[in-house]
Amino acid sequence: MSKNLQSLEINCTKNTPDIIADVEKGELIISGNIINASVLEVFAPINEWIDLYLNAKIKVLKIILDIELFSTSASLCITDLIIRLNKIYDQDKLIEFYWHYPADDEFLYEDGEDFQQLAKFPFSLVEK
Repeated sequence: MSKNLQSLEINCTKNTPDIIADVEKGELIISGNIINASVLEVFAPINEWIDLYLNAKIKVLKIILDIELFSTSASLCITDLIIRLNKIYDQDKLIEFYWHYPADDEFLYEDGEDFQQLAKFPFSLVEK
């Protein structure tokens, strides 16, 4: 049985991010911390929603990452997400990715640069 595409909202905890996926806006926002030991559980609904969204024949997806802290395993999940999006982008999907970072956080900026190098789609570094 296939699931229907719906907007998604998951509230943050101390170790997990807010996840807001808005079907009408074509937007996925992930903000907060991703330092949970079960980071795969954090990314499962994100990946499922992206699959449903793109299988719904919608061409535009805007992703905003506004992460404050993230673990090495979260970094691997973000890398996997970018690789998946690269494949989708190659199939004529318009993807925009925004990596938000604090002006005074050189590490988050550099992490964003590293992720940006992996992306084949528009990937913007946004100072906040």
